[in-house]
Amino acid sequence: MENKKLLKKKRLATLIDTTIFAAITTPIFLLDIILFGTYQQIQTYDRASIFLIKNACQIYLGFVILLFLFKDSMKGQSLGKKFLKLAVVDSATNKTNFKKSLSRNIIGILSIGDLILSFITLRRIGDIYNNTKIISVEK
Repeated sequence: MENKKLLKKKRLATLIDTTIFAAITTPIFLLDIILFGTYQQIQTYDRASIFLIKNACQIYLGFVILLFLFKDSMKGQSLGKKFLKLAVVDSATNKTNFKKSLSRNIIGILSIGDLILSFITLRRIGDIYNNTKIISVEK
């Protein structure tokens, strides 16, 4: 019964993190698309400013993706996990590990199977590879 409750909390934490990520990236991504679409139609003297804005948008999106990769690195908790009192820890030591959290999230981004497993079971491919697990932290 405890695993079902933990799985529900994990799903909700993933939903919270994904919603935050989408809310931060979508407006900038749309702005980038709009500027790219109009770039060909703008007169030459305006292209430099559009180019700078477009590059700033891309740098911002890159920064947000890096934040997503490192989201569990702070005490093993993303914002969603912190809100729901969950943490990612090493299975052997029950302590957080920066490198394992990063590797876990890289695998999560690169593998569609990891995404599917994240909603079915408590352990994703990234968890199995890095020997990590999600635990409830009541503080």
